[in-house]
Amino acid sequence: MSARARPQEILSGGGVNYKGFIAADGNRQTITNRLYPHFGKFTNGGFLSHLSGKLFVRTGLDNLTVKIHHVFQDTGQDKPITPKCAELHGVALCHNHAETWQDWIATYRFRLEQGSYRSELAPNRPPDQGGMSMHDLFRRIEFEQGQDGLRKFFDEVCADTPELRDRLAQEGLLRTCDLQLEAKRQKHFPQ
Repeated sequence: MSARARPQEILSGGGVNYKGFIAADGNRQTITNRLYPHFGKFTNGGFLSHLSGKLFVRTGLDNLTVKIHHVFQDTGQDKPITPKCAELHGVALCHNHAETWQDWIATYRFRLEQGSYRSELAPNRPPDQGGMSMHDLFRRIEFEQGQDGLRKFFDEVCADTPELRDRLAQEGLLRTCDLQLEAKRQKHFPQ
């Protein structure tokens, strides 16, 4: 009835390397902490954005409501049908959330106030277990260390460095996708 492609998130700076999705099989936090020793405990699999990915749903089904990360079918229950969906493990869904430090910091305020880091979004685990929302984490970093602290976070979690690539490769999570976006843009829109 439905299928889901999980994201891989770009490493900033190189344009071709991505961090892979870590399955929620009980080891996600342990692996995340190894990959990102200072800030991993505050992220969901080391991603700055969502882990939900994109959905593919069969057309022609009655009474569907499609939301950004779930699909609901009016069956008298207020439950999404998407937890039952098949995982598309062979699909590379490249998410370019932070291509460069400059891109990320330029969109940071908007994301903090209205986007993917806004205050009403829940932490990746309960606060009594050490969880903190991305909003609270970034506010704390900024309060304590200013933009230098944000840069430290970014460099550990997002930057395409040999050290992070090595750690990702050791976990089987380094993905390389040369999308050649500029060449494709030039081909279809030369002006």
